Amino acid sequence: MLNFFSSVSSIVLTIIVFLIIFAILIIWHELGHFWAARAAKIKVLEFGFGMPPKIWGKKTVRKTKNEAGENEEMEWTLNAIPFGGFVRMMGEDGTNTDHPNAFGNRPLAWRMLVIAGGVIMNFILGWAIFTYAFTVGIEPSPISKEEYEQFLEEGLLMEKEDIFIQNITNETSGLQKGDRIIMINDENDFENNNKILEEPITEIVIERFNSETKTFENKYITEINFPLFVAYSSIGIASVQKNSPAEKAELKQGDIIKKINNISVFNISTISEIIKNSTQKSLLLEIERNNKNITLEITPTDEKKIGIISKYIFSQQENTLSIGREIHIYPIKNRQYSWKEAPQQAFFYSFQIMGKSVDALGNFITQLISKQTIPEGMGGPVAIASHTNTLLEYGNIMSLILFTAMLSLSLAVLNIMPFPGLDGGRFIFLLIEAILLLLTFISTKIFRTSYQFPKRLPSSLEGIINALGFITLLILLFWITGNDILQLIL
Repeated sequence: MLNFFSSVSSIVLTIIVFLIIFAILIIWHELGHFWAARAAKIKVLEFGFGMPPKIWGKKTVRKTKNEAGENEEMEWTLNAIPFGGFVRMMGEDGTNTDHPNAFGNRPLAWRMLVIAGGVIMNFILGWAIFTYAFTVGIEPSPISKEEYEQFLEEGLLMEKEDIFIQNITNETSGLQKGDRIIMINDENDFENNNKILEEPITEIVIERFNSETKTFENKYITEINFPLFVAYSSIGIASVQKNSPAEKAELKQGDIIKKINNISVFNISTISEIIKNSTQKSLLLEIERNNKNITLEITPTDEKKIGIISKYIFSQQENTLSIGREIHIYPIKNRQYSWKEAPQQAFFYSFQIMGKSVDALGNFITQLISKQTIPEGMGGPVAIASHTNTLLEYGNIMSLILFTAMLSLSLAVLNIMPFPGLDGGRFIFLLIEAILLLLTFISTKIFRTSYQFPKRLPSSLEGIINALGFITLLILLFWITGNDILQLIL
């Protein structure tokens, strides 16, 4: 019963925190449109959180007179579909074309600023959060290979090969794939200790980490509900490093190592020992590939490395625990700058994150068109809520703050995309208007003709295109959400 209430409270906390983060991002984005509209002297009719139908509203009156000599009345609304928000302005739909404070009657530059206001605010929020984080210091989390290598060189990160849980057949134990094993039954030499491998596990000490950053968050002891066994039958190759002796010898992922120099291999550490103690330049490897035995010759590096990551291949017995090796990244120093340097570093870092978001969005569109599937790792609100739960369970307040910054920058990228229904799509119509004005100027002022291009595309056409784009976005949202739910269930 206690576990049930603990689980329920965790879900409730996750929902509350997720809604707070989501509300901050949406309201902050819409405030960008709202403040820009007020600065442009555009009459705001409604500030809505969520999408219609409306479930609550409150009208307020702004006593400052506008250019038409009117007090501005607007409504604050809470809507039923809790995804997104909007600022409804007079004249957006092509009506009230004679009103001086209608959207279409304000200068083009102001209208561009109003449409871009939400994206600008999202960028400012992400930039401000990272500026603060770089000032107080945060764990380095490289977002590119070049940055990762730079952090290694600067001594901010350390690589370490760890023993981790690869698979588990008993789902009620509380263990998870990727948990790092510290101790089994009060023994930490579990890799070479046959007694531990043969006896049931009654207690295990692990470190659980965030699977995205490979950074360990907290250590705790897991009590096993009923005994597990660690059992393996052979040693396989988990991965082959590029340009390594293993790749040159044509070893492949999935190969099973049987013997090295006629010495049978039953343990991962045995491989390292044989290579380390060998006085020969080259070694003979007997491997099993697709149920066939193959003998290959391999020449280790001067550092006695061959460039493979090994793993145990386990029998699928009931209540068995599979363990393997993996290189994990440990932050050993915080990434920290002075208050003068932090804003500049955060500015460039924000653009790096936005660049990654653009790449992810491009991959999403490409796979959606070519394969009609959603790429792995691409998620919607449910996936974001799930990640929020992970941060609440294994992270800290700073992790949630940085997560909010990354979401804000990703939201900026999404909204600036030139797709109907998004801010970027609406901005395209304003660019077309700017081009038409430029063509009219060139035609009348330079070529001295009487022909004038239309000032803008018909508002009815713009409304239809944006409506179709919005419907398409809703369909994609429901598709992605359904995929997120399936990923959690399966």
